[in-house]
Amino acid sequence: FMIYANSNCVPFREEAVGLLSEMGQVHCDGKCQGRTPPSGSRENLTKTKIGGFGHWWDNYKIYSKYRFCFVMEHADNNPGYITEKIMMAYAGGCIPIYYGDKKIFDIFNEKSFVFYNISDPQPALDLVNALERNSDLYEKMKKEPILVNGNTTIEQYFSFNDEVGSGALKKEMR
Repeated sequence: FMIYANSNCVPFREEAVGLLSEMGQVHCDGKCQGRTPPSGSRENLTKTKIGGFGHWWDNYKIYSKYRFCFVMEHADNNPGYITEKIMMAYAGGCIPIYYGDKKIFDIFNEKSFVFYNISDPQPALDLVNALERNSDLYEKMKKEPILVNGNTTIEQYFSFNDEVGSGALKKEMR
């Protein structure tokens, strides 16, 4: 069902993983194990060691085995802070379950991932449940374009060298 691969065990992430574990098996690959869900059962929270690739940039290989990847940022209320986590989920082919700065919606298509609002998690929980129960809905989300504006998004946010987005950001850097 889902992979949770974090070593920085932030309380709001642990809580979210516990709630999501009530929907299916969560493999915890890292120091973090998720909080016991309201049901009191940890049977769906499985400590696993499927890593072994050696580097964080190989996480997508692990993620390819799951329908959902739990990729919340560790920082709450940190404007502009967006790490590689969501990109690794996309590279692995799973649907990201993400929380972080809302700037994410300027870069990634909101129909291509689940935004888990830690202040109001129920909409995300309902969406994951619907995706898990309806394979057509799941496949529809997987087929959504990942970036908001395709090549324009690449030029605006990822063009740090000449081979990506014609190097637009590289040219602006001093």
